[in-house]
Amino acid sequence: MAATIAICTYLGVWLDQQYPNKHSLFTIGCALFGVFAALYTIIRKALKMNKDEA
Repeated sequence: MAATIAICTYLGVWLDQQYPNKHSLFTIGCALFGVFAALYTIIRKALKMNKDEA
C-alpha cells in the first residue's frame, strides 16, 4: 500500500517539475489516485480471502 502511494506521489512531483503550476495539482491528484488504488486493491484482496474461507 505504501509503495503504491509513494510511487504515485513521486510521479506527481515529477510531473509538477515538468509542468509547473500554482498549487502542485499533479502531486495532489497522483497521491489521491495512489490512495484510492491501494484501498481498492486491499478491499479486493480482503473480499477474495473472505470468499475463500466460506
